[in-house]
Amino acid sequence: MSTPNKEAIRKWVDALRSGKYKQATGQLRVNDSYCCLGVACELTPDIGSFNRNDHFVSKITTSDGSAIGSRYTLIGEVAQHYGLEVDPQVPVSVARPCAPDTVSKMPVLDYFEYVCLSVLNDKGATFEQIANMIEAVWLSGDEPGE
Repeated sequence: MSTPNKEAIRKWVDALRSGKYKQATGQLRVNDSYCCLGVACELTPDIGSFNRNDHFVSKITTSDGSAIGSRYTLIGEVAQHYGLEVDPQVPVSVARPCAPDTVSKMPVLDYFEYVCLSVLNDKGATFEQIANMIEAVWLSGDEPGE
């Protein structure tokens, strides 16, 4: 994994808090609403406007390979721009105090160390809560705007 691009991540956090973006679930972008990862895509230079067909769909499968669902993740160029994985994860120990109501609805997290931002978004964490998590994980120790 590459080094996180703190300048780009700071802009993403600021955008999530700006009130400019309506929150969506289930897809990166639905009309004029966005998942937290969709906001990151929208802010990435040189990809222009996008739609759900421009992005990876990760298939979720059972142990025998049967598909049981899918979720949307960042395209490679966007992940590379931010210096993050295509489906960024935060420690459950960070998510729990930032979004206690959302995490309490997911008791399975008691058995995991990390949780995907896309899952938290789709389970009800607000953009403000997600921004707090991103800040804690990738901007810890930085001053806003650095």
